[in-house]
Amino acid sequence: MSAPVIWGGRLIFHFGHLAAEHLNRIPAALYHRPDAHVAVTLPPGRVVADIPPWLWDMLAWYGVAPSRLLAVTNPIEAEQLFVGPQPEHLGAHPPPAWFLDLLDELPRLNDLRPTPTPVVYVTRQGQPALGNGGHAGEGALVRALGRAGAMVIDPARLPLRAQLEAYAGARHLVFAEGSAVHGRQLLGRLDQEILI
Repeated sequence: MSAPVIWGGRLIFHFGHLAAEHLNRIPAALYHRPDAHVAVTLPPGRVVADIPPWLWDMLAWYGVAPSRLLAVTNPIEAEQLFVGPQPEHLGAHPPPAWFLDLLDELPRLNDLRPTPTPVVYVTRQGQPALGNGGHAGEGALVRALGRAGAMVIDPARLPLRAQLEAYAGARHLVFAEGSAVHGRQLLGRLDQEILI
């Protein structure tokens, strides 16, 4: 391929790991090469049509249009390949300030409209029925928080943009664990309290 290419990472179909460990190298690479295509690998046996909507939303948040995505399932050649650093990963090391500076710009670049709310609770209610982890009695907690005026959101039922608008507008953001926690990493610095 003669056009410049950025290495975007592995597209695993798991929201939390993708946000925390794989796609975060894209913002810095695109900052330096805004004209480049973004190459990613797909899981074995998967094709572009298998990419879930939330994953397209995450790529769009970083500035990757579908037309610029190169889903690699076989070896390719690129005349120019750019590999940005992976600034965030699971572990004890905080992200560098330059990366947070880039993330701080994404809400503006994406024209995000935060929903001002004192408390947002991000539930996992309904996840045990899907075979995923959850919390006993969370339904009672959700009802009590709703009565107390908290905004309760279920990230499994909201598009990524709506989740980010709720997160960005929250003074206190409370997660019931799970992968949705990593959605907050897409926003950069905000003056808010985060509880898990």
